[in-house]
Amino acid sequence: MKSNDSIEQANRCANTIQAHGPRAVSARYDPKTGRIVIHLSSKLIVSFAPEDAQGLENARPSQLREIEISPSGFGLHFPAVDADL
Repeated sequence: MKSNDSIEQANRCANTIQAHGPRAVSARYDPKTGRIVIHLSSKLIVSFAPEDAQGLENARPSQLREIEISPSGFGLHFPAVDADL
């Protein structure tokens, strides 16, 4: 069993990562390029083809229109195909 000190240290580490690490602030499917486009808090823009992501390989464009960003900004959820990244 973990000690309270270990748990507190892990929580501090997670808070630091969340406060200073890049996280998703917006995400969308771009039908022109056929790619998922993610804007990060660091101003970096990342994109990828859905077929390169597990769970999205067979998704139709209409299933990629709705993307939910997790509260932490570290995850994406695609409700139409019930996939999480």
